[in-house]
Amino acid sequence: NGFVFISKGTFSNISDDQLDELVRQTSSDHPNFGIRMMKGYLQSKGWRVQRDRIRCSLLRTDPIGLMQRWQKAIKRRSYNVKYPRSLWHIDGNHKLIRYDFGCLQLGQGHATLKFAN
Repeated sequence: NGFVFISKGTFSNISDDQLDELVRQTSSDHPNFGIRMMKGYLQSKGWRVQRDRIRCSLLRTDPIGLMQRWQKAIKRRSYNVKYPRSLWHIDGNHKLIRYDFGCLQLGQGHATLKFAN
């Protein structure tokens, strides 16, 4: 089948102080790690921790770095067109193709239509 079942209730039993120390050590080695990267890194080391706990730990251990990463958010493209439906943008979601699920999102300046097969 190829699918791996992971129970959602199996999180690591780690205290906030221990988590803060792990996050502090990891942040010193990888200062650009945000919440997602930190979660993935800790998982690769065998620690399954809730996203919210990692977010709180990052706020406690590295608040300045967290704010700096928030300021570097990606600027989204804005479309300025004269008439509705005069410019269309098509996005495909290719990461789901391996599961035989394709998703195509078609958008224009005033509405978004989602198509899936």
